[in-house]
Amino acid sequence: MSVRGVFALPYRLGRYAWRAWRDARPAARKHGVSPWRIIREQVALKRQTQLRPDEYYMFGLDDPNMPWEDKLSYISDAGRRMWYIMTPPKYHGLYRNKLLFKRFFGGLGFPVAPLYGVYDPACGRTADGAPLRNAEDIAAWMKSTSVRCPVFKPTESAEGRMVYVMKGRAPQNDNAFLSIDGETYTPERLAETLGDPRLLRQAYPDEPIQRTFLVEKRLLPHPAVVSLTASETLCCARLVTLLAADGDVKIWATYFKVTPGNANADNPETVRMLLAAVDPETGVVREGYFYHEHDPTPHDFHPDTGVKFRGARLPDWKEAVELVRRAALAVPPARTIGWDVAFTPDGPYLVEGNAAWGVRSVQFVWRKGLNYGAFKEVYESRKETGYANIVKY
Repeated sequence: MSVRGVFALPYRLGRYAWRAWRDARPAARKHGVSPWRIIREQVALKRQTQLRPDEYYMFGLDDPNMPWEDKLSYISDAGRRMWYIMTPPKYHGLYRNKLLFKRFFGGLGFPVAPLYGVYDPACGRTADGAPLRNAEDIAAWMKSTSVRCPVFKPTESAEGRMVYVMKGRAPQNDNAFLSIDGETYTPERLAETLGDPRLLRQAYPDEPIQRTFLVEKRLLPHPAVVSLTASETLCCARLVTLLAADGDVKIWATYFKVTPGNANADNPETVRMLLAAVDPETGVVREGYFYHEHDPTPHDFHPDTGVKFRGARLPDWKEAVELVRRAALAVPPARTIGWDVAFTPDGPYLVEGNAAWGVRSVQFVWRKGLNYGAFKEVYESRKETGYANIVKY
């Protein structure tokens, strides 16, 4: 073994210990306890729940008044292992790939946005079978159709990247689209944008780049939702379902994405948005948090718009709950899914289903752990029956 290898492990351990002490000191002063107490607790939680130090502080677990059992109920996102225990890897593609999701759930009669076609430089086609592969094909499609408000979105990108929402044809130019954020897209610019290597790498940072885009109908937000966000963006609610051991579908957590301005997608990775908890029984919106900034300050108003959202009731909430309950039963091996539901004048629509639904964001917004009761029963039983050995492929 090289000299460098001999000293590598002690160096890493020393660096970890220094960081742990550095982070524990402010928390210890805040709560009037010893830094060593906080460090010991972090180590104990790491052994039992895999919680990382950043998650420990993010969830406020340094609070000495929080019961130990409550702290044990928090789930770590480390390695994303839980997702493959609760939903076998073979089913993840159905939810990850937006085209498969739309074909499957749309084919079962669930309300999804109508598909106009698939844009792909090699094999793109419109719903009528015409080619949709380049700027010339986009221009020909625009001339042959009355569609004015399409949405272009990648089939598998994450975090709402490279989503382009059009709100009509451009003024004085019926051969170009005007996007929701005020940009004009000619067929040439649209084809260039959808093939931009830099944007594609941002959309697929850890995965092989895919150049396939769905072209679908834009869903308009319900007026009641517009009044909460002062935005034309299709702000969705995330409803997490759990298919419990007794076969019942439970709504395990819910939040609403309060997105200000006219953004192309309601994602906290790309837009400064609040995530507001929603009462699963009534659909009443509660306080919101800036999750992406890990800011534990609760908000009743969005600071960018001044619009109050807390206390408002989301439209058609009972219908939305029934919709995701039925959707959860469509694939029973997927025991927990985070559904993005859009509220429109025509009722709730399924926008996405997520097998990896952001356990950190849900626990941060709800200010409590999720691994208790029926969830813990399913999670622990699947670990005991071998699902813990399943790895991503």
